[in-house]
Amino acid sequence: MAEVVFGSDAEELHGLDVNAVLEAHRNWVSKLKALRAEALAELDIEVISCDHACAMGKWLYGDGKAFESKSQYNDLLVTHAQFHACVGEVVSNQKKGLFLDAVSLMKKELPTLSADVEARLEALKKGI
Repeated sequence: MAEVVFGSDAEELHGLDVNAVLEAHRNWVSKLKALRAEALAELDIEVISCDHACAMGKWLYGDGKAFESKSQYNDLLVTHAQFHACVGEVVSNQKKGLFLDAVSLMKKELPTLSADVEARLEALKKGI
């Protein structure tokens, strides 16, 4: 059984600060909407598209691998990678001047993927 610790503001799953990583992923949509074209130009698409560089990704490819036998882990791994690919696509479209495509991703796919990451993490917690 994995260690799940509940506190007043924090929840930890085998070394992962669940609330912090979920909040970080929820914030991507608002961050992208708030960025001006000049700021977007400075973002490295390879870095933001990388699903193992953020805190959740580091956990998934590190301590979280303890759960790789669980289908919920693999579902989360795939959805998390799709989320980061979508963030990269938003920025790429912005840089290419494909603003309608970027906005469409920000309004539809990105919020859905963010919610899916959260749901899959919750499913993993319940499944262990």
